[in-house]
Amino acid sequence: MILFDSAKKSVNNNVMAIKKRRGRPKKLTAKQLEMARRYESVWHYEFAQLAEYRQKRILADPLGTSAAELAKKVARIAESDDALDKLDNDDSLD
Repeated sequence: MILFDSAKKSVNNNVMAIKKRRGRPKKLTAKQLEMARRYESVWHYEFAQLAEYRQKRILADPLGTSAAELAKKVARIAESDDALDKLDNDDSLD
């Protein structure tokens, strides 16, 4: 029984040694912020290009197939430099 108690204490000490980090989360880097802005701008542009019924379907079911297709397209465009430059040029024409 004494052995069991000491083993239990060592387990408790190990659990206590692992603490959750509290406080502020780390700040985003400039590159991370740029990518977040890219994703958001591409998402808004592509969403606006969709037919109204598809927009409603995405808003009603954000985890559905239409939303997944849009997310895939947005990721592909946001991560390619050429396509984003084209979108920027299209927006400047308005």
